[in-house]
Amino acid sequence: MRITYGNGGSADIWSWGANNLLPQEREALVLDNNIVPELMATKRDITVGGGLMCYRERFVEGKRSIEEVQMPAAAKAWLDELPEKNGGQDIESYLLKACRNLIYHSNTFSEVVRDKAGKIFSVKALEGRHVRPEKMTERGRILNWYWSGNWKEFRKKEYAPIQISNYAGEVRKQRKFVLHLMDDVLSDEYLGIPTWWGGRAWIECANAIPIFHINNLRNGYTIRWHIEIPKDYFWDYTSAANTQKEKTDAKAKETAAKQEFLQKLNAFLAGYEQTGRALITEYEMNKQLGKDFPGIKVTPLNVDLKDKALLDLFEKSNDANISAQGIHPTLAAIQTQGKLSSGSEIRNAFAMYVAIKTPVKRSILLKPLQYVHRVNGWGEGIKWGFRDIEITKLDENPAGQQQVAVGA
Repeated sequence: MRITYGNGGSADIWSWGANNLLPQEREALVLDNNIVPELMATKRDITVGGGLMCYRERFVEGKRSIEEVQMPAAAKAWLDELPEKNGGQDIESYLLKACRNLIYHSNTFSEVVRDKAGKIFSVKALEGRHVRPEKMTERGRILNWYWSGNWKEFRKKEYAPIQISNYAGEVRKQRKFVLHLMDDVLSDEYLGIPTWWGGRAWIECANAIPIFHINNLRNGYTIRWHIEIPKDYFWDYTSAANTQKEKTDAKAKETAAKQEFLQKLNAFLAGYEQTGRALITEYEMNKQLGKDFPGIKVTPLNVDLKDKALLDLFEKSNDANISAQGIHPTLAAIQTQGKLSSGSEIRNAFAMYVAIKTPVKRSILLKPLQYVHRVNGWGEGIKWGFRDIEITKLDENPAGQQQVAVGA
């Protein structure tokens, strides 16, 4: 895909999806779902945990342990100044945005700026939906990335892409560059592909079913009673109707009687306040013929608005979406099979997710910070990690939780 950027430069970029709008489409799909956003938010929250910390590793008799240490003064000062350099994006906002992009798209994009001395001046998380890679060279390298505020309208001058160099190592002291990291369990060699993307059809299915029911309620017929009235039931045969005026008056009386009847009927049956009422009518019999005279007939209609097959499919699609996210539903306070899990099951699910699912993602998120630490010389032997929240029993800790130090 050929683009024009900056002041008239041109480049071939790798299209992210068939129309270069896959991240936008992916987020729009999730936005319309009832459970996937909460599952993803829970994965993000657990991954980021209780915030950043610094630690040292200790090895005693072959066993590894970690000891949380005070953050270096230079690092703390750098982090405190970061919002002013990044237009308000502090380190917490950086981690939340980077983690969200990692969970949604399996990619993170950090814009890194150096100062004149070669130290790292700032690091800013970029939204994946705004970034596209240049096509690789023959040696398989991406030289540049391109940022646009609106890739759908990138040909307009106000949305023309901006070129930013790809990280080329420490040999070249680049003034500004993009540090791209991805979880490459699935990838197209340019960009990571989230593992949950294989279940997108189930998300589409789950999104469509509520819309069906809404349209059914808005546009469907919900007739509950079939009320049959003889055509001449309200006609007064006792009054003379010979002249045109008499006929007109008789017709007016018939219309008024019909309207009065319908008003009384609606007042008697319509609305939830009238639920459960019994309707009693009378009719006359022609005893000689053994037949009843024509009268009003009220027949109840059985209306099923549930559509059980679709509701069952909705439950199956929710189960499939939960499985695709790889996180226990109760951690996101999502009820399944009509019940919530016990406290011990939630604690175990949380501990298993932290132990199995967070290490790789945390390592990816912390790499830019570890890089800044190394280049800026904040101290040997100090590493960065996340504090975890450990869920405890109430008899052990009245608060029900406590913070524990863990490595990256």
